[in-house]
Amino acid sequence: MFETIQKEESHQKTLDPYPERAFSCKKCGKSYTLRRNLQRHEKIECQKEKKFVCGICSHRTYYKSDLRVHIFNKHGVQHQRVECGQEKKLRCHICDHKFYYKQELVGHLHIKHNLLPLRKPKF
Repeated sequence: MFETIQKEESHQKTLDPYPERAFSCKKCGKSYTLRRNLQRHEKIECQKEKKFVCGICSHRTYYKSDLRVHIFNKHGVQHQRVECGQEKKLRCHICDHKFYYKQELVGHLHIKHNLLPLRKPKF
């Protein structure tokens, strides 16, 4: 049927591009060709909650990069940050200003209230 073995193998790869998935998850059975992909799956995905949530439609993903792609593809928004639509959870204990990130709060305390961050002693 095929002129050469190579052409037959090439045809088989179009039918099943991953003929040998040697690394399988013991919890869900999903299989991978590379061990590192199985390890990533077990650490981040398998039976875990998707922690990144779209602020527009509530779509959930395991990865921040996937959420950015979703927001661009589904909502046409390229520049929107993942925090958009989320509540700022960190609050300044002096003036009640709110922040998304700890580093923003630390900078605010230093600049607005002249407080320096505590440093861990070097031993």
